[in-house]
Amino acid sequence: MKAYWICLPLLLVAAPVAAQAVVTGTVEGQYGARVPQASVSVYNAEGVVVAYRVTDVSGRFTVHLPVGGTYRVYVLAEDFQPNSRTVRVRDDATASTRIILWNRDSSVAGSDRWLRESNSVRERGGSGGSGGKPPAPAGSDN
Repeated sequence: MKAYWICLPLLLVAAPVAAQAVVTGTVEGQYGARVPQASVSVYNAEGVVVAYRVTDVSGRFTVHLPVGGTYRVYVLAEDFQPNSRTVRVRDDATASTRIILWNRDSSVAGSDRWLRESNSVRERGGSGGSGGKPPAPAGSDN
């Protein structure tokens, strides 16, 4: 009987761990900087939150899910517009995603403003604008 109690911990350690699907990812700002402390919520196909994490100092997150499937990863961060991505992950597999957040003041109107400013500089004989790319429209799925 003592041998049973001695072997029991070994049997528990050797027992197979339940298979999990994993989603890993990074959250970045529109200019490429990683976004720490962003809230990451993962929704299943029925719209129920199945996991929640906060990105680390490098803007990374890892979420363990009980089963594979199609999930929506939704991200919120201070000073940024929210964004989300659909991720498909198989059982016993890892899916990776990269989510780009646009500054809260970026919008389609902001994009139009950049274009107008760029055109007005050309009309005045300038160099053709601010030299940067216009921001992507709000709501674009990155």
